[in-house]
Amino acid sequence: METKEIHKLLVEASKPETSGRRLNEIQCVLESEVFESKVINDRSAGILLVLCSLYVSTLENDPKLLPSLLPVFSMICGDRDDKCIIADIDWSFINKNN
Repeated sequence: METKEIHKLLVEASKPETSGRRLNEIQCVLESEVFESKVINDRSAGILLVLCSLYVSTLENDPKLLPSLLPVFSMICGDRDDKCIIADIDWSFINKNN
């Protein structure tokens, strides 16, 4: 998943008007990206646990902070090759918005 797409999801999830159902859908989309790679092992399961804990606890405590966690979510859910467990972050979309 591209960083721009992850950012869009995190911004949507941070808004108070986003329904519980949509928050769950966003979590499922992010989770599915952890296993997009063909590397599925204990490390990827651990990374999934971090993703879920970070997403849910941020929603419970201060949802407006979700977009600030973009680097973490981008490393976990971003595009990567089959041999890597985390992604290199593509920040190019930020320069296009300025």
